[in-house]
Amino acid sequence: MPLYVVKLGGSAITRKDHDCAELHNELVANLCQQLRAAQQRHDVQLVIVHGAGPFGHVPVARHGLKTGYHDPSQLVGLCRTQEQVQRLGLLLVEQFLAAGLHPLLLSAPDFTRFAAGQLHSLDIEPLRRFMGLDRRLIPILGGCLVPDSEQGIAVASGDVLAPRLGRLLGAEAVLLGSDVDGVFSADPKRDPNARPIPHIAPEALEERAAGAEGTVSTDVTGGMAGKLRSLARQLEGTPACIFDLRAEGRLLQLLGGERVGGTWIG
Repeated sequence: MPLYVVKLGGSAITRKDHDCAELHNELVANLCQQLRAAQQRHDVQLVIVHGAGPFGHVPVARHGLKTGYHDPSQLVGLCRTQEQVQRLGLLLVEQFLAAGLHPLLLSAPDFTRFAAGQLHSLDIEPLRRFMGLDRRLIPILGGCLVPDSEQGIAVASGDVLAPRLGRLLGAEAVLLGSDVDGVFSADPKRDPNARPIPHIAPEALEERAAGAEGTVSTDVTGGMAGKLRSLARQLEGTPACIFDLRAEGRLLQLLGGERVGGTWIG
């Protein structure tokens, strides 16, 4: 059966109302229906990685945690960040269960090893054992803070976890949902003349990342440029697609094997 790793980008599934991080409930409910339809129609196996949006990015930036642990004053920020991203994960689990799905919330620090801010290793054996129980079980991992052997803590971005998981699990494709429909020649939120780029060769990812600096969104994980660099380092031949999660029915189409919309790598 085909296996897909799906990244639910924080920029799409969360929203900020009155300076309070919130889940975009209507969109997530729609995505859950598409995931359920994909399981029923295409018998796909799924692994979900979610971004943190303001749940994680705001406290990480506020407490200077992006570059590691340097001072005891950061402790409250570390605790607050983990509390917020765990809360986001539980909100997603509630939505999945309400849609008749079978989510299993897992913790990235239990599976990963980081050094100098980079993902050193990822142990997928516990994940495989869970997935072997029943193909309908959907592991969910989120971007969060993890121990780092050199700088104390590191940001484990969903944009790093998703492609590495896709490669190690032999996924059909890694589907990276965002709030923009792929990579553009300029920031489509600011430039109406920005042109979509439907395909990027794997060997051109680093060059394209350099051109994407400052476009689309800037966050503690590097925005679109960071996403492309992560793909360049982690995919190693696994196909991937960056697409707009908000496009009606797009996720279901991609899980059905259609190469529609967005930007494809590989």
